[in-house]
Amino acid sequence: MQKILIVDDVKTNVDILVDLLSEDYDVLVSLDGQTALEIVEEEMVDLVLLDIMMPMMNGYEVSKILKQNEKTKDIPIIFITAMNDEESIEKAYAVGGSDYIAKPFKPRELLARVKKELQVQALIQELESSKERLKLLASTDSLTSLYNRRYFSKISEHILDLAKRENENISLIMLDIDNFKSINDTYGHQVGDEVLVVLSH
Repeated sequence: MQKILIVDDVKTNVDILVDLLSEDYDVLVSLDGQTALEIVEEEMVDLVLLDIMMPMMNGYEVSKILKQNEKTKDIPIIFITAMNDEESIEKAYAVGGSDYIAKPFKPRELLARVKKELQVQALIQELESSKERLKLLASTDSLTSLYNRRYFSKISEHILDLAKRENENISLIMLDIDNFKSINDTYGHQVGDEVLVVLSH
């Protein structure tokens, strides 16, 4: 279940949001900015619903801190606030807000925006994961999982440059499998593949 953190210093507002969201989401609550920051350090949060006007630390400050932290910078933030002037809205987006909902909010609209934001976030994560898989496929051999010739060409230049710059010695081992053709011819390519896998390990 996706996890949403509600940050609002007015308990009545929090109760309304909890009632609205708790059926479909795992809901966490914070009544101040500092506690919210502590929660996201401990918990994996998928979305933050953040009030602006709070004592000690306002929503803008909380958002800035979240966006500066490598661990929390990608968590989407929807501001929910009674401040609906253009300057406040502009500032909310400037400090990292993904969306902005004015109070009093319409329940169905809020649920729709929350759902949309979580879907967008899921798509982004899927794309990032696909990029990593493609990078791995492009640089490794599918049978042995060892780095392939393309990657070797790329990384060897870097290693040689580094060795020259640091005036370090460098060694290269070239390994050949004696009589490998006879393994394939005698036992078949499947066994030959197994030999390559064992050797690569």
